[in-house]
Amino acid sequence: MKRLITSVILLVAIICVSTLSLYSLRDQKEAIMTAAAELRSMSGDPDPAVLQEKSQQLFDDWNQREEILVLYIRHDVLDQITQLLAELPALAEYEDWAAFFGRLDVVSALMDDLWKSNNPTYRNLL
Repeated sequence: MKRLITSVILLVAIICVSTLSLYSLRDQKEAIMTAAAELRSMSGDPDPAVLQEKSQQLFDDWNQREEILVLYIRHDVLDQITQLLAELPALAEYEDWAAFFGRLDVVSALMDDLWKSNNPTYRNLL
């Protein structure tokens, strides 16, 4: 009987931690995607100083969020996102818009893929 109770308690704990990590990932994804969309909306007539400042803010925000995500997400994807976001301020400073917005799109795609790959769907579980 004690083994059954212990097993049930462990199962409930695992489900709770998994659910909390999914909610956290969703919140992190939405915040980063919103900031990336805001930067992307400035593509019509980009101001280098504003884009550099906003992309630096996005990078700083990401560094804070990554500390939480690193606990339960694959590190290789997080490292790719960090590298891409670190390049954005310099690309804005030198007005390399094609590379800037290209990397921003890659970050958005990686965040979306990160969300899809961590959802407990049949495809991911098999």
